[in-house]
Amino acid sequence: MRLHKMLAMVGIIATAALGTGVSRAGAATSGTEYFFGLQTSPNGQTTVEALGPLAAVGRDAQTSNSKDRFVFPQGTVHIVHHQAKDQQHFDTKNCVFSDLSTGTYTISGGTGAYAHAQGSGTYSALAVGQGARSCKKNAPPKSFVLVIEAHGPLSL
Repeated sequence: MRLHKMLAMVGIIATAALGTGVSRAGAATSGTEYFFGLQTSPNGQTTVEALGPLAAVGRDAQTSNSKDRFVFPQGTVHIVHHQAKDQQHFDTKNCVFSDLSTGTYTISGGTGAYAHAQGSGTYSALAVGQGARSCKKNAPPKSFVLVIEAHGPLSL
């Protein structure tokens, strides 16, 4: 029951954050950028909303364990991230896992409207899920959510 309440709350917060984005060109060219990501399936797509100098809704195209490409309607942003801390927990009684990762990121260019993007900041990523009835640690979860929050200065 606790997991369902926690997943519902995370989903409501993330949906509210993701629901406010509208792509706008020609806004401020520098300032604090906020990125919010939401994924609701372990193999699903991560939706990314950018709020700040870059204001758009797009998706995360992960290119490696430490590199991502955020794809927006007017171009892409290249991101390199470095994990500083990772905390994992597995509750065998309720078959619930969580993984909290924090670290730093750097933006070095992109394509289209964001070809000259430069920035850096900090991020946190929380994945929570509940495993199958067998409760095997590596079994695909029957419910899952990943929420990413990142922020820092950005120049376009």
